[in-house]
Amino acid sequence: MAESLSPRLSSQALDIGRDLVLGIFQAWRRDLNGIDALLLLAITRSNVDGVLYSRELRARFGGPNPIAPSDLRQPVGPDIVAYSLGFEPTATRRRLRRLAERNECVFTPSGLLITEDQIEATSRLHIVLLVYELLRTSYAELRTLGFFEYVPLPPFDLAEQHGSAIRPAAAHAAKYVLRLLTTIGRRAGDALDGLIWLHLRQQHEHEPSLLSVAAALGLPRKTLVRRVDRLISEALCERRPRALMASAPESGWLAYVAKSNVSHLFQLFSGLAEVGALAEFERDIAGRPDADFGNDSEGD
Repeated sequence: MAESLSPRLSSQALDIGRDLVLGIFQAWRRDLNGIDALLLLAITRSNVDGVLYSRELRARFGGPNPIAPSDLRQPVGPDIVAYSLGFEPTATRRRLRRLAERNECVFTPSGLLITEDQIEATSRLHIVLLVYELLRTSYAELRTLGFFEYVPLPPFDLAEQHGSAIRPAAAHAAKYVLRLLTTIGRRAGDALDGLIWLHLRQQHEHEPSLLSVAAALGLPRKTLVRRVDRLISEALCERRPRALMASAPESGWLAYVAKSNVSHLFQLFSGLAEVGALAEFERDIAGRPDADFGNDSEGD
């Protein structure tokens, strides 16, 4: 599948995926520390993971107020959350307790949950609406590039109505974020290091400073300095006199990340097709008389 894409198209798809990941992260972060935002993203993904693969359960997952009932949610252990991000378990458990004190999640005998009441009481329903729009935009951009000519998705019925696909789409999006960050984190260190690398890559032309990166990602300066030092040791970052710059240790590694991202995007949008989101996106595109979503990318 990915072998048929040109390097240029794979790189463009990685840029779209990068912007999607960073947009989703910022939607979740709000006023939180960046590490805490990643923890909540991992929890919410795990809580509803089983729902995504059951048509019967998904039927109870949508509706005008798309919040999964508590009995559909699967608690996840704190150590599993830490492992999924590459974080140290003891420090992660401390952070999770503080998040529970903020009413961002709850500890149960079986593990961590983000409950219906917490979603109702916070801005998280607004978050999933923002994520849905980010997915819509990314799909349109990839479609314009001709990406899906090389990475064909499973067929889906444009006329089929699934109810609201917003909540399951957000869960698929969270899974995509963690997959791409984990792919980068295998070389960088962990998911947070992968996030920093993506942000530096996105902000390359703006020559971001240490302080601007810390502010953008919600990280203390000391934490970011330690992380940047690790990225530099892995040849993934360069420290210039006034800026930090993303780099790649070798072209083969960057090609590997781009190729892996193609697979992650395929899994993401296949999942969105299954829950009815792509049918909605396509109906939206068809309803825009001034939109040009042709597949006329040059040189691919």
